[in-house]
Amino acid sequence: MEAPFGEEAIKQFYGWEPRFATKLELWAAHMVVVPPPAGCTFYYDANANGIEDAHERARGIRVHAVLEQEVRVCFQLIADAGLWHFVNSEAGGYNFRQQRGSDKLSMHSLGAAIDFDPLRNPFKAPPERTALGTEPGMGVVRIFEARGWTWGGRWGRWDCMHVQYGGGF
Repeated sequence: MEAPFGEEAIKQFYGWEPRFATKLELWAAHMVVVPPPAGCTFYYDANANGIEDAHERARGIRVHAVLEQEVRVCFQLIADAGLWHFVNSEAGGYNFRQQRGSDKLSMHSLGAAIDFDPLRNPFKAPPERTALGTEPGMGVVRIFEARGWTWGGRWGRWDCMHVQYGGGF
């Protein structure tokens, strides 16, 4: 499976239609939960005062069904390489929202992106100051990139917690 590139290719790959924007329950039905091969913690902002205030054990990460097997393979490769501790905390996959500072849909809206450990990979932090940007952490990045994923640590506006399947969106 090859990752799509460009807005139209991405929308076609994931089956996005504008009607889903007003019928989110129809779109959410395309999502599945991929359980981790080892434990995973989910961070969220319970009181709107920062994600570090709450966490719980996660059943898995919600992604688009077309990516289910792909995510399972990546997770298993990461676990087999002894790198699971870099991704055992996550801030979510599917989340219907716009890109920061834009009116365009986020790849999270398509169930095509995952954020890992926002406490050790803070938004806008330079890669070398994040867990995934260290040499051992880059092992995780290389696994995803070898399978066609894009890492936010390579962007001009760093988002080192973020990986997505598809680009040019």
